[in-house]
Amino acid sequence: MELFDERVVLFESDEGGEHLLVTCEPSGMGGLVVRQTSEGPLTQWCFEESPHAVETFVSHEGLAALERFYGVGTSGQVAHMLSVSFTDYDCAHRVRLLLRELGAGFDVVERPIDRTGGVRKCGAA
Repeated sequence: MELFDERVVLFESDEGGEHLLVTCEPSGMGGLVVRQTSEGPLTQWCFEESPHAVETFVSHEGLAALERFYGVGTSGQVAHMLSVSFTDYDCAHRVRLLLRELGAGFDVVERPIDRTGGVRKCGAA
């Protein structure tokens, strides 16, 4: 990890050739991003691509709601509190459930599965 890396690992697993990594870090836009990346044969089977990433972008207002919920004052502290609160394979999903419960804004970005049999061009969604 780099000296100024603000990324916090919420969960990491490497079992049976399947690697799952969930991290949380400042988004650079005043919020947070929770990034779940999976890679391996199960990911390939489920999503027809490996690696596969799902990113949850928490708005600035959502970050403020999390700061109030945890009683902390910075995005880094929120990320560390999330790492203590959600420590299993479904932690990214559970973070989104908490955000919904708090009425906090977030967006989820995931590349849709292409089952048309067409060839996907690099960079195309």
